[in-house]
Amino acid sequence: LALATERLSAEYFDSTKDRLYCGDAGGDSRRAVQTVLHAALDALLLSIGPITPFLAEEVHEHRGAQRPPPPVERVWEDLPASWTDFDLARRWALAERVREELAPLLHEARVGGRIGGAGEALVEVRCSPEGGELHVALESLGAELNDLLGVCG
Repeated sequence: LALATERLSAEYFDSTKDRLYCGDAGGDSRRAVQTVLHAALDALLLSIGPITPFLAEEVHEHRGAQRPPPPVERVWEDLPASWTDFDLARRWALAERVREELAPLLHEARVGGRIGGAGEALVEVRCSPEGGELHVALESLGAELNDLLGVCG
């Protein structure tokens, strides 16, 4: 459950909510988030199914019309190989370090009344050297970097 309450809720949901609520309904970025959320729900339902089968079944029944078979009829499957991208994971890890450095600064700005929330912050990240690993990693994330940092684009 720590995965669901900490990594998914506190980090992933927070950083992708704008794409879900404001993004183009048919856009690739929004569809990518929906794909991850469906896969996460599948994993959670398969995890809790043996312990709370009725809850897993009830949650499953509230999914949209295009849903996989019920959790009690399924087994764990390997994720598609195309979902494994070690280079993206490395770039994302570098960006998460920037977020960790930025978080106290945003908090200070909120407490000081300079911004009402992180979504109001305009942040400029400067990397030395330009063209270095961190610079390339952040640049490659494009608009998703704003989502990760929790700032406006």
